[in-house]
Amino acid sequence: MTKLYYDGDSHSCALPRGQTQTTGHVIADRLGYELEHYGYGSKSPAQIIRSSVRYSFEDVPCFMAIGIGVISRLEWFTEEVPDIPNKPAEYKRWQEEDSIRSLQIFNTSKETQQLFHWQYMEANLLFSLLQLHDYLLYNGKNFIIHNLGFDIRVDKDFVFSNKIYDEIRRRPRFINMFENSFHSQIKEKNMKPWDFDKHGWHGHPDEQGHLMYADYLMEHINV
Repeated sequence: MTKLYYDGDSHSCALPRGQTQTTGHVIADRLGYELEHYGYGSKSPAQIIRSSVRYSFEDVPCFMAIGIGVISRLEWFTEEVPDIPNKPAEYKRWQEEDSIRSLQIFNTSKETQQLFHWQYMEANLLFSLLQLHDYLLYNGKNFIIHNLGFDIRVDKDFVFSNKIYDEIRRRPRFINMFENSFHSQIKEKNMKPWDFDKHGWHGHPDEQGHLMYADYLMEHINV
């Protein structure tokens, strides 16, 4: 059976108690594909990119929906084996990635934060995603890359990002990097995250939010 590879951070999978249907579940059901959900909490953009490349090595019939969540995450290597809770069978993760941890830059010291300019981190991620896009396209994969977070700001006066915005826009498999991101849509539609009291609009959508986003992504999926 053809697989649906779905990836992202907690915004791809974190639901309130008693709910189970993420965007990935809805899309897989509509396509009649078997869901392989590689998203999990605190997954960094770098981990998502590597995870997608690792999956491409498997060379299985699939459609890949690669979601990028919180951008401002750093990662480091540790030899400690994490305690991974039991998950439903459709949730996957690479053993090769179990040694990697991530943290949000805003949870580090002020001295560390000063080393990482937020616009630099956004633009640098776009360069990495451009390479992922062209690698997958070269290898004949069918995929989209979408934005689970908020719209990325376009600032053409920021010299480091020179021309990257235009390169992203002219590749139609990038769906919503600069507008219509998942969180921008739920805010516009006033679909408050289920943990709004804790995280505000940075929180996690419930099943209704995921259903809305699945409807949106389906408009851009060509299989």
